[in-house]
Amino acid sequence: MSMTRKAISVLIVGLSWAGSLFAQDQTGSITGRVLDASNLQPIASANVIIEGLPFGAVSGSAGAFVINQVPAGTHQVTARVIGYAPVTQEVTVTGGETATVDFSLQIQALVMEDIVATGYGTQERLAITGSVATIDATEADVGVI
Repeated sequence: MSMTRKAISVLIVGLSWAGSLFAQDQTGSITGRVLDASNLQPIASANVIIEGLPFGAVSGSAGAFVINQVPAGTHQVTARVIGYAPVTQEVTVTGGETATVDFSLQIQALVMEDIVATGYGTQERLAITGSVATIDATEADVGVI
């Protein structure tokens, strides 16, 4: 009876080990860099996402990113950050391997709506206690940051 138990235990361990190897072959990684297209400088804090999947990463100070455990197959990967136009590229991930994709983002001005700011202060009872001012978008246009 103990020999049967040992054989079943070995069989279960072997199958789970083979299953984990099989699962590793079903996923891969995506790595790359996000760069400014005008000067090829790295862009930090860019969001790199796989469209339609809950996978993504944020680029580091050198513009580098890594997305692990990506299902094998062809995916649309998008890099975006404020002040730049987003870029989408097609990436094919092979199980157990790493696909590399680099993004070059073009600077893009942001279009903003008018902003209304309200300020309050305390004064004598006869004075106004609030002030409202509207700034036109052309007045707030001070350049790209």
